[in-house]
Amino acid sequence: MYFFFHLLTGLILGLLIGDLLHDRRWVLPCAIGAILPDLFDKPLGMLIFNESIRDGRIFGHTVLMVVILGVIGLLVMNYWKTPVIAGIVVGVISHQVLDSMWWEPKNWLYPAHGAFPRLNDSINLTSLLESELKNPVEIILFISVCVGIGLFVYRDRIVSALARHTGWVRGLLACGAIGLGILSCVFFWFSRGKHFLLYLAWTRPEEFVIGSIVTALAALLLWRWYRKVLDMG
Repeated sequence: MYFFFHLLTGLILGLLIGDLLHDRRWVLPCAIGAILPDLFDKPLGMLIFNESIRDGRIFGHTVLMVVILGVIGLLVMNYWKTPVIAGIVVGVISHQVLDSMWWEPKNWLYPAHGAFPRLNDSINLTSLLESELKNPVEIILFISVCVGIGLFVYRDRIVSALARHTGWVRGLLACGAIGLGILSCVFFWFSRGKHFLLYLAWTRPEEFVIGSIVTALAALLLWRWYRKVLDMG
């Protein structure tokens, strides 16, 4: 999966969990955790360990990393009552699921299968960055992430400003939720056959299923916001 799809997924999870638990502290950690494996692994594996590994899916993409962060998260939750590390764990798990790491067991289950295998020499950090910048879907997702962050940061002002316009706000949220729900069904239907989405790089059935689930969660989030605005009206 591409960078901003990871980030948007983490943001959706953080907003949804924060909404369900009435705790906004989940949002930022989930978003950070969703991109943390790439921020950590790609420079490490393709720059520092370029000669020996040249792979952007190493330590941050392992079950071991999830277990270590999970233990730390439980301790932090128990003693300091903050979900910061737990949110990061949720984001990291979402990243590994989106990357379908079970198809790379030597990396995912490290160190059970020995050292990390060396990636193809034709793949490097520069080529990955170029593919991100030339991807129109990533640009759309970047805009979506910016909108989501803006809604979260200025949520109180936005709610206050829209208090007198709940009608069209409900309409927008309802249309968005229904549209995403339909898109989720389309993705799930695609998972039943051999399809390929070029700019999302989805080729396997489970990738369409995962994309369907993420889209459905976004639809659920918008629907919950719609219900809240409906109660305000």
